[in-house]
Amino acid sequence: MRTLIKSITTLTMLCLYAGSGYAEGNSQPHVTGSIMNGDGLIVLYKTDAPHLYYAVPQQWQIDANQVALSGLPAQHYSLSFVMAPDYQWAKPFEDQVRADDPQAIFLNVPRQYVSVIVSVPAALGDINSRITPTDQFSAGDIFYYQLDLTAKELAMFRLVTKNNTSITGAVSYKFPYADTTFQANANVLFNLTLDQLSRADAVPDRFVYLRCTATSWDELSPSALLNQDPSDPTKLMVDIGVDQDWMTQGGDDCTLTGSSQRQEWAQISNYTAATSGQLITGISYGTTKTTDMQTFNLQYPKLGTYRFVLDRMSGVFSMVFREEKIDGVQRATQRNDRANQAKQSRD
Repeated sequence: MRTLIKSITTLTMLCLYAGSGYAEGNSQPHVTGSIMNGDGLIVLYKTDAPHLYYAVPQQWQIDANQVALSGLPAQHYSLSFVMAPDYQWAKPFEDQVRADDPQAIFLNVPRQYVSVIVSVPAALGDINSRITPTDQFSAGDIFYYQLDLTAKELAMFRLVTKNNTSITGAVSYKFPYADTTFQANANVLFNLTLDQLSRADAVPDRFVYLRCTATSWDELSPSALLNQDPSDPTKLMVDIGVDQDWMTQGGDDCTLTGSSQRQEWAQISNYTAATSGQLITGISYGTTKTTDMQTFNLQYPKLGTYRFVLDRMSGVFSMVFREEKIDGVQRATQRNDRANQAKQSRD
């Protein structure tokens, strides 16, 4: 009992001393100087405390391991992600400082948040919920956003991402500088990837091939590669030239094959028609993923050119008739056009 009373008394005395002014230097360290990179931007701050330096965030960006995309009813989607401050640009300068000062201590610059601004255009969805450092209850330096998107908005999001255009934003914060405070700003970078924006797709593979006799059974053939529809990034398509009479009689056995990398045999995923039987022109079918290659039968009522279209998000594909029978010269021209389109896709 005496030991317990003695421990409590000691703890009480420590608490009293900590808040009574007996300890000197009870204010926070202040910034006294800066270290800049080659572009004249501040990456580290020097302080009035021995060996203590503050690292400056270059920007806030998306944590690649903290992104979730899921499908909702009625062709809607939920996109959630976490953003964190990025200090990578300060690492080389920390190494330089430590070479001169082996006892150097580095902390992220202490700050009080003033504002967090993220501008999501209406065409890219709506912010449904969020957690930011300026909220009454925050998660520290971490941002959380959850967007609601339609299929069209998600397709636009992908197009923006493909073109390396990002949603813009800015973070404003204060930190102690000399005997006052200084306000700084940092950009917000929405560095999402196409792979992250394809996780809810029925057909997530980046490259998809329609392998038939009329196209090619070789994954390496550009004639079998489905190219993106410029007017709708969620649609993949390929034109099929039917110029042999036998093709209008027994149909053409085909299979859909997807790959995460172009012309990469080790990353193959196979798809087939969810409804067995024949695909008649103008009728749509869904797809299901299979471990073994399975085929479905395309029916060509007459000679000519047909367009095969696959909706990447829903997994539904269809075929429509485009034009009457073509001669050998036109056929060769079409093959060359498809080869050129495939080359442009690679580039």
